[in-house]
Amino acid sequence: MNDIEKNIINKIKSGEIEKKARWLFVAERIGRWALLGSTVFIGGATCGVIFFSITDHDWGMYDAVGKTFFEFLLISLPYFWIVLLAVFSFAIYVEFKKTKNGYRYMPHLIIGGTILLSVVLGIFGHFLGLGEIIHDLASENIPYYQSFVYNKRDVWSSPENGLISGKITGIRDGELELTDWNGGVWEIYTSGTVWNGLATNTLDKKIKIFGVKNDDGTFSAGEINDWKDKIRSTKK
Repeated sequence: MNDIEKNIINKIKSGEIEKKARWLFVAERIGRWALLGSTVFIGGATCGVIFFSITDHDWGMYDAVGKTFFEFLLISLPYFWIVLLAVFSFAIYVEFKKTKNGYRYMPHLIIGGTILLSVVLGIFGHFLGLGEIIHDLASENIPYYQSFVYNKRDVWSSPENGLISGKITGIRDGELELTDWNGGVWEIYTSGTVWNGLATNTLDKKIKIFGVKNDDGTFSAGEINDWKDKIRSTKK
């Protein structure tokens, strides 16, 4: 027995160090792995939102909002979720280092493995539609969330540039009522309008419109697209 071991035993006997019950160590270990597992799944969910944000965006619309493609790319990346993924990856690294054998692994292996696992989980989550669900929940429940992201809603909420979107909340002959994402109500004239793809004139249908804002605050629709249809380029 070396001096260090003797010193520890003497401190335990003297009461300077209290010996923990074995079940406390087991509970602590289980708790740490449970925390790690839940954090990894949260990281995967975050990746799912990143994939959704990237694939859902109408990348061909950069010219319509007066941007080059590079400028449009820079403002459209989901930085909020990318930063969140980085935070969760670091948190996993910190907790993993506290595990029994965590000290044996290099930081870049832990963080890299964490991100890779999050990406794999995120891909599955995205194809299951979880990314869109989380994004919508965040939009509705997190204050100022929309201030941190620039997505399809922002692109199609520019009536001065001939772009408007939202949900159909009323239908009349030759026109419809559209409630935009901010709760604003618009009177949309649809005489001669081209309905593309899956877009239909039905209540609660989410649509996006090319057209012209009139001086009286109404909007004349030239083309109407289903909200989920991809727009490859701006209207000629």
